[in-house]
Amino acid sequence: MTATQPELTVRPVTESANPGPAATASPVGSEPETPGQDTDRTVVLSDGEGRAVPATPRGGRILWKATADDTDGAYSLQELSTSPGRRGVQSHVHHTQDEAFYVLEGEITFEVGTIVVPARAGTFVLAPRGVVHSHRNTGKTPARWLTICSPPGMGPKGGEIMRRTHTAGT
Repeated sequence: MTATQPELTVRPVTESANPGPAATASPVGSEPETPGQDTDRTVVLSDGEGRAVPATPRGGRILWKATADDTDGAYSLQELSTSPGRRGVQSHVHHTQDEAFYVLEGEITFEVGTIVVPARAGTFVLAPRGVVHSHRNTGKTPARWLTICSPPGMGPKGGEIMRRTHTAGT
């Protein structure tokens, strides 16, 4: 049985629904004429939407939800998936960015430093910059998770490098 996705409804946020400091959170030099109404950078994507990197040789997929261009360099967000028994990435380290993971479905085992975390849907894992980490789908079903990098690393234009990085190892 497959659950259907509810239709996505987008409505504008009114000043009364979002008062306070958020109205002044625009980058210097790009303030909107009406505070809180700068929607030029708004991104709305439904399930399965984003900028796709072609399928990886090990049965994975990378779907970019937000890139550095979308967030003014604050972070990037990817949705990743991989087949059962497959490694997402080999052990690696980011010296200039934190990498956070949120499991949507399946079971992924994360190794962050000396910590091993068997993670199921709803689990959040943070790999701080400078800490060696890796992950593998250790479940019997495909796994999907979100990855947030802050500050962002590469975007979808670096897809070939990303495919090699996220499929290395066994």
